[in-house]
Amino acid sequence: MNWPNCSTRRTEVPRRPGRRAWPASLGLVLALSGCGSNVDSHLSDGSDHVSGSVSGSESGNESGGLSTILYMYVGLREDQRNRADDQQAISLAFHRIEQDFRRINPGVRFVLQFYPERDLENELSRRNGSGLGPDLLLVSNSTALRLALGGLTRAVVLPPDVLKQLSPTTLRRMKLANGQLTALPVMQQAQLACFNAAKLRRPPTTMQELLKVSSANIRVGLSIDSTGLYWTAGSLGATEGMVQAAAKRPLSPEQRAGIVRWATWLQNAANQQRITFFSNQQQLLEELIAGRLDWITCRSMDLQRLRRSLGPHLGVSALPDGPRDEASPINQLLVIAFGQNSSPQQRRAAEAFAHFSLNPLVQRNITLGSQEVLPVNRFVDVPQEGSQQLKAMLHSQAQSRQAEQITLLIHLKDPRIAAVQTKLTELVFGESTPIKTANGVIEVLEGKR
Repeated sequence: MNWPNCSTRRTEVPRRPGRRAWPASLGLVLALSGCGSNVDSHLSDGSDHVSGSVSGSESGNESGGLSTILYMYVGLREDQRNRADDQQAISLAFHRIEQDFRRINPGVRFVLQFYPERDLENELSRRNGSGLGPDLLLVSNSTALRLALGGLTRAVVLPPDVLKQLSPTTLRRMKLANGQLTALPVMQQAQLACFNAAKLRRPPTTMQELLKVSSANIRVGLSIDSTGLYWTAGSLGATEGMVQAAAKRPLSPEQRAGIVRWATWLQNAANQQRITFFSNQQQLLEELIAGRLDWITCRSMDLQRLRRSLGPHLGVSALPDGPRDEASPINQLLVIAFGQNSSPQQRRAAEAFAHFSLNPLVQRNITLGSQEVLPVNRFVDVPQEGSQQLKAMLHSQAQSRQAEQITLLIHLKDPRIAAVQTKLTELVFGESTPIKTANGVIEVLEGKR
């Protein structure tokens, strides 16, 4: 059931110095956590979002573990209007970690609140100012960086045994220029190809095959969003030149030619009768579900929603490679950031939960249980036998190494991303040529426009 919005939320709960006041009953927690605001935030199911009873105190419990309530804000992707689906997918992944954590710390309770990520800055500014901010945030890596730059979350200090479980590249994606760590990665979403297997028995594995199936009455959908489209740059040999430009280093003629080749393929695709470019990922999902598209790019956390609609006809594969290079999907990290208003006990519990989420067994269980996210712990080996979905996700994870350098140079909220998207939009609508587009993209990445 959905909890209705109401006009106030937690603002009536007083806070004592150094400690968050406790609600008197579960009903009050549900009311306080589920009340809406102008961002249409609500809880979909109390059992998924409020764990256990909430009576007690912030001391230890009978089992010797921690005992407190942790308030967590969960960010929803900006291009998704169907927030109930997002809530369900994220809640299930979170619930798998939370269940195991509470076996050790049964006195810790969680209250989740969902917000569109674009609204989190305003919400945190308002809540932090009154001392009612969250203890934890589960958001994308780009949002965590933005919140940290705005001074709305606190820096993360990790013990060496936790740090060594993450790859150096993953850690660099989460660091500010001053070296501070903004959040702790816990899960990774893979960018994939999703298709209607009733229409397409064998998915394309190369860019040329993708054009070929479109000429055989298979309707293909691509997102013009430059982040969602970056995978094609790797397949067509453009990533090296784009990294050079973003790093403001001179490009070789071969690197420039790679970007022209990429733009030429995109122009050719736009001219195909059965390839259509859409403005965002949400539109692609809706068109595949409605039966108006047969092949699209998708995110691994979209699979549950697609499976409900397509059932056994949902096909999943890795993205097509090029003749010489692999695809370069930008696989988004889901991370845990820390709020500023926690009591000492809540801070200890929040950090313990975040560290626990990297436990190899926990990471493996999340992946195998959901088959929608991948582990970030580099020592976790995921078996893929018998699961085409996991096989495709692991292939995407390997492909994403092509995109590692660009993600270190340009974060997802960098204004250059929007400027590149404008150049690509002009190209696919026939308002620019491949050479002009390539030169424009290079200038944008170099910071000259």
